[in-house]
Amino acid sequence: MNIKAPLLIVMIITILLFFLSLSWGAEIYIPSVKHKAKGYIEIPIMIDQVNKLAGVRLIIRYDSKALTFKKGIKTKYSDPLIYVINSKIPGKLIIVMAGANGISGKKFPLIKLMFEIKQIKKVSSPWIKIVSAELVSEQLQSINCKIPKLKKKILFFKPAQR
Repeated sequence: MNIKAPLLIVMIITILLFFLSLSWGAEIYIPSVKHKAKGYIEIPIMIDQVNKLAGVRLIIRYDSKALTFKKGIKTKYSDPLIYVINSKIPGKLIIVMAGANGISGKKFPLIKLMFEIKQIKKVSSPWIKIVSAELVSEQLQSINCKIPKLKKKILFFKPAQR
């Protein structure tokens, strides 16, 4: 029995599935975040996988009663892209990122958003949500993108007493 033929078929199927997963699109999401109930918090905006991403437009809503937006921080992955964040309306961010050369990778943060946690006596869990996302490739083709429909709650914890 020739073992090379089944092995070759398995390799071809694996390669096809890999390229189909990259061409299917991307998911942009916010991971679970835990933080102490005061100070500043960095919230990463993650992407699961992308190939030659050259443009991004995100609309993000957040709990402006509990959080004050301070700044956006590029990551080593998104460093080739320039970005602008419109934060004029409390509770809403419009983020635009673009570059001549696209970026590729799997499970990396596009940008980190820094918020100040407001000193409010009664705060349930503050939330943040990606409302809209548009991605564009180097060839100026739209990249399919999905976003979670639920708001992501920020979980607070009390620091351990010494």
